Amino acid sequence: MPLWKAAALGLLQGATEFLPVSSSGHLVLGQHLLGLDLPGLSFEVVVHVGTLAAVLAAYRHDVAAVLRGVVEVLRRPGAVLRDPLLRRGAVGLGPDGRLAWLLLLGSIPAALAGLLGKAWIETAFSDLRFLGVGWLVTAGLLL
Repeated sequence: MPLWKAAALGLLQGATEFLPVSSSGHLVLGQHLLGLDLPGLSFEVVVHVGTLAAVLAAYRHDVAAVLRGVVEVLRRPGAVLRDPLLRRGAVGLGPDGRLAWLLLLGSIPAALAGLLGKAWIETAFSDLRFLGVGWLVTAGLLL
């Protein structure tokens, strides 16, 4: 892929990442408009790693708090084993530990969906019809 096309797609992804639109969808459309046929999700992953680096830099203090929370959860596993959903207010965990544990629990559905639907997701991301339907659904939700 020519450098200018990669830069154009990177700028497109960066400009749409934090808007209530699909940055991944815009990447798919951008690739189509530029005449690129990239198999798999490798390019999307690379540009999202760039976004991740920017977010980690901007929110480094919050990320550090979550990492401290992970250490806290690992040091006090009994706190989450006694009450995994933390209904009693995370007895034995501080706010960082509670946040880290709840982030982990909240990530499980997305991880399962990604693992179970990997083939379908890769196929859908290469189909412009799926992109159009997804954008229509998003537009309906935003109205």
